[in-house]
Amino acid sequence: MIRGSAICFLFFALSLFAAHAEDYPNRSVRIVVPYPPGGGVDVTARVVGQKLGEILGQQFIVDNRPGASGTIGAEAVAHGNPDGYTLLLSTSDFSTAPELLPKLNFDPQKDLLPVAIVSDNPMIVVANANAPFHDLKGLLETARANANGMNYATPGSGSLNHVIGEWIGVTAHIKVLQVPFKGGVEASTAVASGDVPVGIVSTPSVYPALIDAGKINVIALTGRRSPFLPASWPTLAEAGLPIDARLWLGVFVPAGTPQSIVSRLDQAIGQAMQDDAVRKRMNDIGFGPDYLDRAAFAARIAADAARYGPIIRQSGITAER
Repeated sequence: MIRGSAICFLFFALSLFAAHAEDYPNRSVRIVVPYPPGGGVDVTARVVGQKLGEILGQQFIVDNRPGASGTIGAEAVAHGNPDGYTLLLSTSDFSTAPELLPKLNFDPQKDLLPVAIVSDNPMIVVANANAPFHDLKGLLETARANANGMNYATPGSGSLNHVIGEWIGVTAHIKVLQVPFKGGVEASTAVASGDVPVGIVSTPSVYPALIDAGKINVIALTGRRSPFLPASWPTLAEAGLPIDARLWLGVFVPAGTPQSIVSRLDQAIGQAMQDDAVRKRMNDIGFGPDYLDRAAFAARIAADAARYGPIIRQSGITAER
């Protein structure tokens, strides 16, 4: 009798989860963006969120929580209610956080579930328009001739941008010094004004505005070229450094979120990323739209962590939270 009651209870619980998934969402959904307003991640969250609202019939509200290389916002979601009403839109920094910030108050691998990737792009190594070099060869020669090496701007310590900068230093045998800012817009502005000669930034931070205005020169893309970017921009590999790193943007939910809700979100995101207006808007801000489902996304996180870990350890990168 007890066994039969247990089976009935399990059946009831499963039916309840299914009902919740069918009813999901029945109120507004919050998208936490762990970066400042106005940047590419923020704009992407708003573009994709608006389309998800149309598909799922509820409002998706962006909540900016910047700081500590994106871990403040990520922690808020990791400790949130696993009901599908709090999402995280984060970047590849997620792959480096466990290695760089071992004292986090949450475990990114266990406390957050990947849902889907919405964008996958190379970043850009850029230089001030008045810098005495215009290509990677000139940048490396200038760095080697300077006893202090080369300062480079990033949107924050521990970011993938930071890892790439140190990767360049290790591979090219040059001294580099990161100058961290609070976001990509601030880092790009510092390069445009000449406060820092070089920057490693996401495409929306500089393209098209700062590049078209002639304030910044493109040195190289950090990874495989996205179709919407000019073919004249070389990659680091094409310019002679065997480096390939791309910045993805992906959606996460707290661990424990019912799989039926995760699947519903995944399907809706896949549908949103096929929308021509969404794709055009993302191209306009400098991000190429891409979609990977939750299984492929999880595999990408694991592969990136394995690739960047040795670089972090070899270069001795540290990051303070």
